[in-house]
Amino acid sequence: YQRRVREAVVSTQSTGVANDRMEYMFVEAAVMGHNEWYWTGFFCADQGNSHSIHQFYTVTGEDTRIIAKKLRAITEHPIDRDNHPCMMSHRFNRDWTYKYHHQSCNEGRAAVCEMPLQA
Repeated sequence: YQRRVREAVVSTQSTGVANDRMEYMFVEAAVMGHNEWYWTGFFCADQGNSHSIHQFYTVTGEDTRIIAKKLRAITEHPIDRDNHPCMMSHRFNRDWTYKYHHQSCNEGRAAVCEMPLQA
């Protein structure tokens, strides 16, 4: 477990996407090191301002229609292609658990790298 946590690097270079609630809670507890905003790996919406995760893209190319059903998260703010294309999550902030916030991707936030729950 500790080895996997150490290998779960939080950086601004590589990201992954929590695919369900169990993975989200694990990443929040074991990977996100500070109580702040992290880029989640969801970005851009083709259809203007969207609140629908199934319309977003992921950096890993995963099918967001499947992720949306398992994660059951909501977006408090819409994302788009131009002004606010990145989705953020806040660690251990119950007002924001399973709720995502939009940003412009230029704020210098850390990103959560892909991390499997099992070795």
